[in-house]
Amino acid sequence: MIIRKMTFEDAQAVALIEKDNFSEPWSEESLNDFLKHDYSHFFVAEKDDRIIGYIGAYIAGDGMDITNVAVDKNERNQGIGGKLIDSVFECAKAHNCPVVNLEVRESNLSAIGLYEKKGFKSLGIRKNFYSKPVESAIIYQYEICEI
Repeated sequence: MIIRKMTFEDAQAVALIEKDNFSEPWSEESLNDFLKHDYSHFFVAEKDDRIIGYIGAYIAGDGMDITNVAVDKNERNQGIGGKLIDSVFECAKAHNCPVVNLEVRESNLSAIGLYEKKGFKSLGIRKNFYSKPVESAIIYQYEICEI
C-alpha cells in the first residue's frame, strides 16, 4: 500500500468511498474543484492499483484543516487511516502550519479513537454542526511539534 497525492483521475474512486461513508458525500465535481487550489492537499491510499482510502485538508490561516478522511469498509483496521493522517502531518510541517484541526460527529467512535490515538486533543463541541442526521461535532486539534 502506498500513500500519494490525489490526482483528478482519482476523483471518481474517492467519490465512491465518500458516498459509502458519509450521509452528505462530496461529489466527484466537488473533489475536483478542491484539487484545483494550491491551498488544498488531498492524499489517497492505493493498494493493488485500487484507491482504498483518502484524506483531504486545506491551509486555513496558520493551520491546516482536515475536511474528510475515509477508508474502504473492507480495508479498515489495518492502520490506513493513521497513515493518511500522518501524510497530513507531514504536509502541515512542510507548509509551516503549527496545528491541524478537524471536526467529527460525536457518534463516530471509531474515528474519535483514531484521532485521539494520533494525538489530537478535544477543544470543544459545535452544537448541531451536522445534518442528516442533526448531530454535534467534536472539535479536535493536533499541535505540530517540529516546525
